[in-house]
Amino acid sequence: MRRSVLFCLWRAQWWRQRVSGVDGKPTHVLEGLRGYATEQGDVEERRAVFWAAKWRAVRERAQTVLSTHLSSSDSSTILPDLVVELEAREEEEECDEEADD
Repeated sequence: MRRSVLFCLWRAQWWRQRVSGVDGKPTHVLEGLRGYATEQGDVEERRAVFWAAKWRAVRERAQTVLSTHLSSSDSSTILPDLVVELEAREEEEECDEEADD
């Protein structure tokens, strides 16, 4: 999960670097390329923020488990229940409906 978020942040930066890497083209082409690269960078950054927020509870729980079990041999520590909400996408729901038919 951590690597996915880091990859999205890296990819956002990569797209933003593309903005400055296009020269020698007509003005209207440069404007389009820069606009596209900027938009893609924003998309990747929003994806990283979304995933980080969605996975925060799981990452915190994993960190607690790892630090508890790796730092001591006492595994009797009781952790609170973890509740993770998942949202079904419309595509998946449509596929399920078609399968039922």
